[in-house]
Amino acid sequence: MSGDVDKGVDRKGIEDEIKHLTNELNESKDNNSQLSDDLKVARSNLTLSEANFEMLEQVIHNGTRFAGSNSSTSSDSIQLNILDQLKKLKSQNVILSQEKSQLEEEFESLSQALFEEANNMVAEARKSKSQIENYNNNLVEENKSLKSIIKSLQSDQSKRTSLSLPMTIPPPPKPPNISSSSSTTSIQTRSSLKNINLKDDDFDDDLQQSAPIVRPSSEKKPINSIPIPNQSPPTSRLNRVRQSWFSKFNKANKVDDPFDLNEGYGALMSLNVDGEEDNDDKEVLMDNLSNQDDKAAHLPKSPSFPTLSPSNQANANWVGKTIDKPSLISHKSDPSLFPQGADRLGDHITCYDPSTAQFIDLIKSDNASDINAKISLAKSCQNSWSASSWSRRFNVLNTLLDWLTRDIDNLVDVACRDTGKTKIDAAFGEILTTAEKIKWSLKNAKSILSPQSRPTNLLLAHKSSKIYYEPLGLTLASVSWNYPAHNSLSPIISSLVTGNACIVKASEFVAWSSNWFVGAVKEALRVNGEDPNLVQLVVCYPDIVETLTTSRDIDHITFIGSELVGKKVASAASVNLKPCCIELGGKDAAVILKSTDLHFFESTFLRATFQAAGQNCIGIERFIVHNDIYDQFVSRMHDRIKDLRLGTSSGSNTCVDVGAMISNTRFQQLEGLINDAVKLGAKVLHGGKRYTHPEYPNGHYFEPTLLVDVTSEMEIFHQELFAPVMTVIKASSTKDAIHLANNTRFGLGGAVFGNDQAECSLVAHNMKCGMVR
Repeated sequence: MSGDVDKGVDRKGIEDEIKHLTNELNESKDNNSQLSDDLKVARSNLTLSEANFEMLEQVIHNGTRFAGSNSSTSSDSIQLNILDQLKKLKSQNVILSQEKSQLEEEFESLSQALFEEANNMVAEARKSKSQIENYNNNLVEENKSLKSIIKSLQSDQSKRTSLSLPMTIPPPPKPPNISSSSSTTSIQTRSSLKNINLKDDDFDDDLQQSAPIVRPSSEKKPINSIPIPNQSPPTSRLNRVRQSWFSKFNKANKVDDPFDLNEGYGALMSLNVDGEEDNDDKEVLMDNLSNQDDKAAHLPKSPSFPTLSPSNQANANWVGKTIDKPSLISHKSDPSLFPQGADRLGDHITCYDPSTAQFIDLIKSDNASDINAKISLAKSCQNSWSASSWSRRFNVLNTLLDWLTRDIDNLVDVACRDTGKTKIDAAFGEILTTAEKIKWSLKNAKSILSPQSRPTNLLLAHKSSKIYYEPLGLTLASVSWNYPAHNSLSPIISSLVTGNACIVKASEFVAWSSNWFVGAVKEALRVNGEDPNLVQLVVCYPDIVETLTTSRDIDHITFIGSELVGKKVASAASVNLKPCCIELGGKDAAVILKSTDLHFFESTFLRATFQAAGQNCIGIERFIVHNDIYDQFVSRMHDRIKDLRLGTSSGSNTCVDVGAMISNTRFQQLEGLINDAVKLGAKVLHGGKRYTHPEYPNGHYFEPTLLVDVTSEMEIFHQELFAPVMTVIKASSTKDAIHLANNTRFGLGGAVFGNDQAECSLVAHNMKCGMVR
């Protein structure tokens, strides 16, 4: 703690400075008093001079009368002497008048200077007082923090768990020719997996992309084999669930696989996040974050609810009816998709598995009346929730976190069934990221949203200023389909912890899974005695969405999607001047510097592009490679991409590397962009077209594609693909690489790889995008 005190405010020095300034102020007052006395003396002398002058004039007058009665000679002599005296006195009078004016000017100037100096001293004194108060507040906060740390250290370590398995992972073999200054996309030294520092902020859809995986060139390991260390983890339900899930996952995957990424994921899962193991010690966490009144005793543990078993369609061995030409409106051409006796009025949505084209369910689309009713329900209970205590909000989030870590099997199965992604993509892209957001909110929400003081100026010296964070009211989140669990739960978490109600408008492509995920939130509210209507799900076709976006009852809009739809949402929000936050497309570039060790990072490059079949907002679509290592990069990627396997995680064949795309509507456009690039000089080394799966010919598969020699003159360089397509561009220098990376309208994110820390930092600071990894 002494180190922190040294960096704080020097309280004694500030007090000495105040005393010094006070002494100077007193001296200035004394000088001003002396100057005032001098001015009084000068005024007295001038008055005396004027009196003498009047007396002499009287003498002259008398002398003149006397001269009239005496001789003329004597009279002339006396008169001349008197006149000489009179001239001298007039001259002295002029001099005294000038001195008087000068003294008055000096007095005015010194008075003004003294006033300004006094104001400055008052301001310095107030500033010093504020610094002392801040110093005292810092000491109080440090004391609280130390007490919390001591309390945590005293807790039973064997009962504590973390969202990441607290197991020791042996570091992977150190790659050859890697210096200690190796830098990855986040401009950090990463010479081995054990050096990866996972922060709360890092858990986004692309977390997996930034973890370097090392594999000897002569060794191949199965993608779906997640190593479990021999060391026994602390006994906890979370660890037992995860270890069981990993064991089952490994048991089902014994085939060698060239993708070689799950080993890295296993290591990531077993690393502690921020060095904490804070699952079973939620009482300590809640004690730190609860109201002051609650700090004397731990809050009770949040209630949990029974496992939310999804319908049979989520079962890995489930087989449904195969739709010949699957789409959202397949029920219109195939009435047999309607359940017997079901209401056929109104619009419906056909839900199917994109990887198998098997029918899942038929869901009724919300109409304008349904949407308005849901808005009213959410609005009606928001006022009560806005006044809720931190403990009530945290209890709901704790219950939701408990469900996420306990029902991981069901969560993964549901996400895979509705999107066609692989299980590893669902586990890390959906579950871990969402759980980490809840963890972060529980830890930081109260301190971030607490009132904060702000400085004022001299005119407001008698006032104080504070920032208060108040709930907005009813929030709307219109989210994309690529991560149905994370995209729907993430805005709900933010809304609930800030005292807001929330309506999630889920994509019609994932209506089935979104209904289950949002239903879990409603159940978490219910078991904690809160109103489940606080959260609402809307699933509808695009022509009805304006009922939501133009509603006067919506207080804030979040949108995740395409640029075209984003413009429409922003325009609709402007009708009622509603604030909105919009995340649109990305054409992310990864700059591969000539110092990059390609062997060390090649698996990371694959994950960066082919995660979720390339349907990742901040996935890498453009690899800009330095000319000196360009051929080596292309050769390594070709050897790896040509062995990637497409398929579904359902059924017995779970050994897959790349899953299905959500729809086949863009296949023709993708093939057109690739063919146009080839005409302009690009080369397709692998893929480049749609793929017909031998077991699931109606599934939406596009071949993992490697397109090289791409230039900025090609349309594919600029258009967002959102597909499993890796484009490779040659850069002649670092400066050229930066220029190519910035040549896009979709600068959502970016990345830089290399072993030179200074060069990586230079590139990162010059990339024009939302974030650099």
